Amino acid sequence: MGDGPEYGGECDYGDVVSVDAEHIIVRWTIGTHSPHHSGEPDQPLLLDGDLVRVRWGKAELLVPACRMPAFCGGVSSGAGGLRIRVPRRGGWVSSPGDLDFWDPPSGDWPEVPARWNGYLVHAPIRVRAVMDRAPRIVGAFGPRPWKDDSPTLIWSVTASIEAGSDQRVLPEMQFFVDAPTGHSPYDIRNGRVVHLERDSAQVEFRGWTWLKEGPPKPISFLSISTRDPSAQ
Repeated sequence: MGDGPEYGGECDYGDVVSVDAEHIIVRWTIGTHSPHHSGEPDQPLLLDGDLVRVRWGKAELLVPACRMPAFCGGVSSGAGGLRIRVPRRGGWVSSPGDLDFWDPPSGDWPEVPARWNGYLVHAPIRVRAVMDRAPRIVGAFGPRPWKDDSPTLIWSVTASIEAGSDQRVLPEMQFFVDAPTGHSPYDIRNGRVVHLERDSAQVEFRGWTWLKEGPPKPISFLSISTRDPSAQ
C-alpha cells in the first residue's frame, strides 16, 4: 500500500510472516501519515496483519480480518455498490481506494474461510432496535465554510435488540436501518454489534450534526435488518 507525493511519499510495507490457504500474515511498517484507523474513536482498524484470502468469481481478494464483518455486511446488504474504507492520510478516502470501482460478479457470493461464513447472511435478520441511551458526542471535525464555519459533531447512540448468538447475530455484524421512527436532525443508516449475548445484543449507530443544530432529538426505536433497504 502506498501514498502519493501529497502524503509525503510514504509507503506502508511489511514482511510476510506466514502463508496458508486462508490467510497471509504480514508484519507491517506503517507510514506516519497513514494511520490505519477511520479517524473516529472506538471504531475497528482499517488494516491489520491478518489478510484473509477471499475468492469472488475469478477475482482473488485480500481483506484485512478487522474489516471482514464490514466486507461481508456489504455483500449481505444486497446493495449495488460495495464500499470498503481503506487507510490513507487523515483516516480514509472514498475513492479510488474503495472497492466500489470494482464490479463484483453478478449473482455470485464470495468464498470466505469457514470462520467468516456466518457473516454472509443469505436469509436477512430483521429485528426491532430499542434506543436505551441518549446520544453522546464521540468526536468532531471541521469547521465547514459552507455551513457558517460550524464544526461537525459525531454522535453515537446504542440500541438493544432481542436477538443474539442463538439467532445468528455475530460480533461486529452490520445492520441497516429499515424504517426510522421519531425525529432527528442527523442521518443514521447502519450500525454494528458492539456487545453480544445468547439472546440479545447491543448495536451502535453513528450520525453527524453541525454544532449550531444542537443535540439530536431522541429516537424511540428503529427497525433494522442485515439487508440494506436501498438494495434493489
